Amino acid sequence: MESFKTLARGKRLAIFLDYDGTLTPIVKDPDRAFMSDESRASVKLLASQVPTAIISGRCLEKVVGFVQLEELFYAGSHGLDIRGPDSGPFALKGGTVCAYQPAAEYTTLMSTVRDSLLEKVPRIDGCAS
Repeated sequence: MESFKTLARGKRLAIFLDYDGTLTPIVKDPDRAFMSDESRASVKLLASQVPTAIISGRCLEKVVGFVQLEELFYAGSHGLDIRGPDSGPFALKGGTVCAYQPAAEYTTLMSTVRDSLLEKVPRIDGCAS
């Protein structure tokens, strides 16, 4: 059987990782889902070899704050907020910022829906905001 290196030769590779449950264990309190230093070092090393992205359902700022590696691509809010690396071998040239927000035109609507849900959810037995 051919080795991975042999199969990958001449191809452009990228790595896509989830945050919760992949880079961290699943925990009861999502705000306590922290990456270990060992995981962070492994992802940093990986990102020095191939473009590496973290994709999460969390908001972009939250996942960037947890991972703390500027050399990665990040997709937050299930891909509704994407940005490229600020540094590292795959940083965009010429200071270009890779930012893509396909739902930006719906920000006001999403905020309205969120506010409405936060107002109504506490009135449902067993739900907390």
